[in-house]
Amino acid sequence: MNSKNYVLAVVYSEEEVRHKVNELQKKGYDKRQIHIMANNPASLHSIEGIEEENIEEAGSLKDQLKGFITGESSVREGIKSLGLSEEETERYTAAVARGGFLLSVEKG
Repeated sequence: MNSKNYVLAVVYSEEEVRHKVNELQKKGYDKRQIHIMANNPASLHSIEGIEEENIEEAGSLKDQLKGFITGESSVREGIKSLGLSEEETERYTAAVARGGFLLSVEKG
């Protein structure tokens, strides 16, 4: 799996998340395909059109455990799980660390 298999976007507000989710749905993606990763995703649970099970906290307990073993940050571990290139992993890790919301949709 790599980024060529995903539509990826980083946004920095709940309103932008709402807009991007609507945009992706208009392009034919089912809301169950849309995944969101954030440092603090609690505010996203009330946004209509977003499936709760598709919201993931970057740095979740699972990612923290992996990070402890590998010596990498838990946020990076969560993003690394998408199978991106090293450069993309670094770019998206920095964006999420700055408070961004990473939206991903698997193509196909």
